[in-house]
Amino acid sequence: MSAGRANYLQDRITVVTGGCGGIGRAICERFAKADALARHPVGRFGRPEDVAKLAVWLASEDSAFASGQYYTLAGGLTAASPLKPGLF
Repeated sequence: MSAGRANYLQDRITVVTGGCGGIGRAICERFAKADALARHPVGRFGRPEDVAKLAVWLASEDSAFASGQYYTLAGGLTAASPLKPGLF
């Protein structure tokens, strides 16, 4: 989605997208098994404030060069799965 909007760059408008996994700690922990948390690379589910921190950074001037990207906010879960096939 972001790469398709590269035409906005000519107007110096940055475009980023993102996806979150396992956010909403109370709900996740209610339905998750303890071993799922134990196998999670960060050892916890995401929190709403994790998403908020990414959003604040993306809205700041500090992220001005980060256009056309997709940010996965999953605590390393998606990155770890191919490296550890037995993770899940």
